[in-house]
Amino acid sequence: MYWEAQPERVRNVIVKLARGHLAYEFGLPLRGEPKFVSFMPFSAMSEDQISEFEVPENNSKILWPEIGSRAFVRARIVARGLVPNGWIVVQPRRYRYYVGQSNGDFVHLALSEYLACRVIWS
Repeated sequence: MYWEAQPERVRNVIVKLARGHLAYEFGLPLRGEPKFVSFMPFSAMSEDQISEFEVPENNSKILWPEIGSRAFVRARIVARGLVPNGWIVVQPRRYRYYVGQSNGDFVHLALSEYLACRVIWS
């Protein structure tokens, strides 16, 4: 007996989570299909891939959201260093996410520090 993941079902869950985080953090109701979706165990990633995943907006222009929005308040908190690397930890070692808009609207998810997920809308 063996277990095999169903990639399309995993993808659907990841996209739904990403849509919810972008809607909550930036007020963006993204109904269209994302341009890019990927998920991979951290153990299968190279050091460079992990580094890029953990600091997704490194060396890119960071856009400031609308003044007064939840996203603006959060961006100020991140800029002051009160949130480590911009990641929002929902439950330590179980669920954390990062949202950004530097290269399109994107979400990075870390599930149980096992699965690294990335969703990008252009």
